Amino acid sequence: MLEGFTRFFFERFKKMKVPTYSLTCKRAKGLLTKLPNLSSCRPKTVIVDARGIKVQGEGEWKVKVHGKGRPRKWIKIHVAIDERTQEIVGEISTEASIDDGKAFPKVVQQVRGRPKTVIGDG
Repeated sequence: MLEGFTRFFFERFKKMKVPTYSLTCKRAKGLLTKLPNLSSCRPKTVIVDARGIKVQGEGEWKVKVHGKGRPRKWIKIHVAIDERTQEIVGEISTEASIDDGKAFPKVVQQVRGRPKTVIGDG
């Protein structure tokens, strides 16, 4: 899943090669931290929000000093997070023009079970 996730971003937006599964496993052996297992319980409260990620174009400093150059391209990642465990229980990536209201149902549908409360920003 990690390879597919990185391939989605690297190849689609940055045109970079993605490390193979074997190479990722070899490098993961060198990590000193052990990642915790994901919980199997169903979330009671889910927090939903979105964040924009610039994937192409100049940085803010360059634009401020030298003026606008190439157009910037953004994507949005909409995530649903379990309030108790802080785990991501749903996500969807969209173009920057898609607002939170349109992506909200698709994100909440990915949550296991039926949460009692869903919190969003507006």
